Amino acid sequence: MNLGTMIFQLRKQQQMTQEDFGSLFHVSRQTVSNWENEKSYPDLKTLIHISDHFGISLDVLLKEDSIMIKKIDSYRKYKRGFLVFLGLILIIVISASVYFAYCKYSYSHMYDKILEAGFSKEISEDFIDRYQGYYALTEDNVDYLVEPKSSSKYEINTENFPLYARDNKNDTLLTIDENGNFSLFYKTKDENYDVSVDKNGNLNDTNNTLDEKEKAAVNEFLSNYQEQLVPIINRSFDLWNQIN
Repeated sequence: MNLGTMIFQLRKQQQMTQEDFGSLFHVSRQTVSNWENEKSYPDLKTLIHISDHFGISLDVLLKEDSIMIKKIDSYRKYKRGFLVFLGLILIIVISASVYFAYCKYSYSHMYDKILEAGFSKEISEDFIDRYQGYYALTEDNVDYLVEPKSSSKYEINTENFPLYARDNKNDTLLTIDENGNFSLFYKTKDENYDVSVDKNGNLNDTNNTLDEKEKAAVNEFLSNYQEQLVPIINRSFDLWNQIN
């Protein structure tokens, strides 16, 4: 027995007109007629209401109506797929919102630690001419500099800030890179040197590009400069830890 016949028999058993039956489930008389003549089918919500009202399980209502069963199975699969798709879209929207909110927050607070450490950045001709637009802190004739990052407010930059210490008296530049490694740049009459040093101002073993003569010259310079260099290294490392 198909669903249309089942609805017809239920209606007749209850001595209801098509209009009465339709009013019971909030549809028109024509809709009930279409159900009984299999021109259309009740939706799943209405089927459940019919089942509950007449005390007949959905299994009994649909037992012999293979077409309706296929429609309901198809509807269930569609609904499940739609809900999964909707869930994925929701996850993407929420994730994107959280990401951009965090990006905006990180961008707006990117330089907080730098400012708290005592650095400043002024939009003035004199400041830019002296510090090239870096965040700057000058102590004892040494310029401690932090370069602004080029990242936008729509990305998260988790790299540490490098720090530069420019000793104006001795014309040297100490750099602490993103990983906390030290290097020293200085010039002599004949050469420019950019060498890796340790926290005590000694030449590291990683300077493999230097020949023995160059290593001897660098070690001599570092030995003579160590008394001035070590305090700069210590202060630079302290500032580097504060800003990162």
